Amino acid sequence: MDLNHVLFEKRGKFLRSRAASWVDFLWGYFFPRESAIIGSIDEKFFHGKDGMTMKKYDYLIVGAGLFGAVFAHEVRKVGKTCLVIDKREHIGGNIYTEEIEGIQVHRYGAHIFHTSNERVWKYVNQFAKFNHFVNSPVAVYKDELYNLPFNMNTFYQLWGVKTPAQAKAKIQEQISQMHIVHPHNLEEQALALVGKDIYEKLVDGYTRKQWGRECKELPAFIIKRLPVRYTFDNNYFKDPY
Repeated sequence: MDLNHVLFEKRGKFLRSRAASWVDFLWGYFFPRESAIIGSIDEKFFHGKDGMTMKKYDYLIVGAGLFGAVFAHEVRKVGKTCLVIDKREHIGGNIYTEEIEGIQVHRYGAHIFHTSNERVWKYVNQFAKFNHFVNSPVAVYKDELYNLPFNMNTFYQLWGVKTPAQAKAKIQEQISQMHIVHPHNLEEQALALVGKDIYEKLVDGYTRKQWGRECKELPAFIIKRLPVRYTFDNNYFKDPY
């Protein structure tokens, strides 16, 4: 994204020395408790290493992530001024990438852009060319491979079933064997949703790895539902873009 016109400044000594929290300081300065105005800012902002310089901006944007960066870009296009501040030394928030040996590396973990909103899709395409990437993960359980998310390919790999009716019957059979009416933990919740085979092979190990705890020690509300698709479709997302 072209943010050449965005004013991006790191917090200076003044903010570090005068306020325990720079966000609290700025919020209190621009939006005192007696003020209910949140919007265009016509106030003075302090910055500088040796003293205080008075500047005026139309907008103060706290955070240079997706929302902050896009907002700054758009207000500059209509002639407004803005000050963007962020505790990190770069823009982009958690989707920030840095080039390492010619490769764009996601510093905070890989992100996949997808949307069902055509307007959003057209907007982002003015900034970059997107690859046609289909997220179709494969889970490894011992020496076995299973497609994710749970779909007819997964059920065929598990039980050899070929129709949605057969898959539904198998899952319901396993659920009924659990006799779980009111799940007390994550393990019981998952068993009540998808049965024993899917839980043991595709939920239990992954959940323990992510949370660092046994599934019996985790509350049931963590898993409200487990998406099950009765189609032969390995695409993790249903969004058209």
